[in-house]
Amino acid sequence: MWWSIFVFSIMGLISYQDFKNREIGWYGLFSLLVIGLSYRSLYSLWGIEIITSYVYLAVILGLLWLYFSVRYKKIYNFIDKDLGLGDVLMFLIMPLFMHVTYFMFYFITCMIVGMFLGMLYYSHKRKTIPLASIMAIVYCLLYLYSPSLYIGL
Repeated sequence: MWWSIFVFSIMGLISYQDFKNREIGWYGLFSLLVIGLSYRSLYSLWGIEIITSYVYLAVILGLLWLYFSVRYKKIYNFIDKDLGLGDVLMFLIMPLFMHVTYFMFYFITCMIVGMFLGMLYYSHKRKTIPLASIMAIVYCLLYLYSPSLYIGL
């Protein structure tokens, strides 16, 4: 129970920072990483699911890199230009908090919400989308909706 209180507090801090400044402090992400690694280590929840989650992320990010490289006809670094480093780090930390199938559902849900909010932001002349905030809020909402889907925080 106390794990979820810490995680929710940090997610709230990340959301606030990302919406306000469009950047995330390292301490929020580092805290999430420490909590996720501690929980997984404490309860020995390591296995093929973590590897599968990271392979899934590598394929998605690799396809994104390939898309941008073909689009711009050169090797293109999309991090910090199109997708922020904080967003990528959130992608890398979040598999620690859920099983692989739920992570895939969570990832797709975040992208759909991000696209929807991106359309709203573009109508208001904003150029960036606070994806890390969206990921934090979606995680909290999905966890509150069904806590049994996620590891026993």
